[in-house]
Amino acid sequence: MEIERHQVTRFVVMFGLVFLMASMFNPPSRASLLMWFSSGKVDGSITREADPSNHNYLSYEYTVLGKTYSGTGYGPYHAGLQRGQSVAVYYFPPAPSESVLVGEEEQRGYAAWGLLSAAIMGAFVGLGDYWNGKRQLRQRSLPMAG
Repeated sequence: MEIERHQVTRFVVMFGLVFLMASMFNPPSRASLLMWFSSGKVDGSITREADPSNHNYLSYEYTVLGKTYSGTGYGPYHAGLQRGQSVAVYYFPPAPSESVLVGEEEQRGYAAWGLLSAAIMGAFVGLGDYWNGKRQLRQRSLPMAG
């Protein structure tokens, strides 16, 4: 069975859409991906300690060029930080609201996992759409009973 050009195009479009949506969905992954291009570092402070009932997320604030931003960080890397404690915040200079608390090594990990999971989701949806199209085509070509 030969794969037609429109099927390949449809797979690429489905894969691309899901890949883009999935890679930009998780804020730490999105911020880490953006910081591959450019990043800045400022001092910030913890505004809410890690919450074990909410996957250990904590909140922080930081100021870039006189404007204050807030963010949410994943607590396991900073579970011991207390409210008011100073912390290094890494941000994306063209969009300072995109930030993370983790250093460059952890940022690479977030970005890699974000890209890998987005690729898996894109492939899953693209292949599912391809399989569904083939199934519908087979059903249309079957002779009607009667």
